[in-house]
This record gives sequence, structure tokens and C-alpha cells, in this order.
Amino acid sequence: MKKLAIAGLGVGVVSVGLYLGANIYGTKVAEAKVYTLISEIEEDNLAVEYKDISYKPLGQDVHVKDITITSKDDPAEITIDQVIIREIDEKSDMPTVFDASVQGLVVDLKQPEQLEMAEFLQDVGYDSELKFDIDTKYRYNPTKREMSIDTFTVSADQVGDLNINMKLGNVDLEDIEAKSMSPDAMDTVFHGFEITYQDNSFAEKFLAAMAAEEGVTVDQLKAQMTTQLTQASQFFLSADNGVATDAVNEVAAFIENPKGFSISMQPEQPLELMSLVSENPDDWVEMLNIEVKSW
Repeated sequence: MKKLAIAGLGVGVVSVGLYLGANIYGTKVAEAKVYTLISEIEEDNLAVEYKDISYKPLGQDVHVKDITITSKDDPAEITIDQVIIREIDEKSDMPTVFDASVQGLVVDLKQPEQLEMAEFLQDVGYDSELKFDIDTKYRYNPTKREMSIDTFTVSADQVGDLNINMKLGNVDLEDIEAKSMSPDAMDTVFHGFEITYQDNSFAEKFLAAMAAEEGVTVDQLKAQMTTQLTQASQFFLSADNGVATDAVNEVAAFIENPKGFSISMQPEQPLELMSLVSENPDDWVEMLNIEVKSW
């Protein structure tokens, strides 16, 4: 029993040693990768500083904490509590994978010049510091020419939560980057798209700001928007298109009670986006299998 206990203790000590060794080695590798990313950012006339960096060998995540980004031409600064880099392709000219989170991106509304977003949020009615979280998981397969945004999420407790995912095929990012191909020559294949939004106060504040600018009440503004939506749908969609009518009704319901919505486009078979140009807009809802929900 004593030998087993001693053996077990020895394995435990070795395991801890290996973990710490991997952590130290991984942190050095992580620092090198972060330095590479920072050098690319600083090429855009930005300066980046951080207080701590660590590597988590079990999850293979890189954690960078207390980040400050400043412009060399502007005294305003952006602060971020933490950036978690789970996976990134820093070798390819066109990255094939990017999986990371930004936690606690501070938007100081007392410094509208800090971000264009700050001035907009002030106009909408926010008057305090806001913190945003951003999650991104993106993959590109150059062999299959497929691009997937598995997750792109932006959230803030006092604003709302927005999530987008999308998949496209027949995409050559190098051609797009070089702008050597016109959109109608790319024949991009559409696999699916979904957007979900949960409001925490932004929608009502935004409507109130719009109403004040127009000199009407919020209820009057909502009625105007619903009328305009109905008129536009009658122009583009036929009255007997039940699926399209349901989608319009869901949008109208969100305008009336803007708590949350989702828009899903999942065609039964992938289709070329350019094929929609030759089709009647009335058929797009069915071709793309569009579903709109509000709550």
C-alpha cells in the first residue's frame, strides 16, 4: 500500500511538473504569437500594451489581460479586460481559422472620439460606460473554397445580444482581397445564414431617439414604420404568398414589441447567389427558406 501511495505521489508530482513546464513553454510560444499580431496591428498606426499573458495547456488557450490600445495620432484609448485566443492561423496571408473572444471592451461615452460607436450610443440615450463582449469563430477551407462563420456574437448587458452564423461556398478570398473578380463572376454558393437578437434596452432607446428626432411619439413612429413595411411588402410580394406574409407579420410584431427576433435562411440545397437576380423577389422567401420569428 505504501509503495502504491509513493508511486501515486510520484506520478502526481511529475504530472504537476509537466503541466507547469508546458505552461511556461506555452506562454513563451503564446507571447511570440501575440507579438506577431501586435506588430501587424501597430502597422496601422496603433500602439498595444498589456499587463499579463498566459497559456492554458489543457484548453490550449492564450489569455491576454488588461489591454490598452491607443492611436499614435489620438490621445483617446480603448481598454479591454481580456482577450482569449483559442485558435488562430497567423501563417497564411488569408487566415484559415480564427477562434477568439474579446471580453470587456470598454466604450467610454465621455470620450465620443474613442469609437464611432460611442457617439452613436450617446445619441440613442446611453450615458454611462458600457462593456461589450465579442466572440468569433471563423474557418476558411481554401481547398473546398468554403467559408464558415460558426459564431459572431456581440453582447452588452445594457444593450443586447446579437449572434450571426453563416456558410458560403465557392469563395476565393485571395481573389476577393485582390479585387480581381467582380461579384457577378464569383458565383458564390449560399449554404445558410442565421441572425438572432435579444434586446436588453437598445431597441426601445433607439426608437425613442428616432421619435424625438421626428417630433412624434414612439407609438406614432411604430405605426409609421409598420405602415411603410406593409406598403413595401405589397409592392414586392404577392398577397397569396403565405410564407412571406408571415415573415412580414413577424417583423411588424418586433416593431410593436422589440424584445427579440431571429431570421433564418436555410435553402434545401445550396444555391448560387447570382441565381436570385433572375428570380422574382416574391420567390426569394421560398428559395432561401426564410423564416422570421419575433418574441
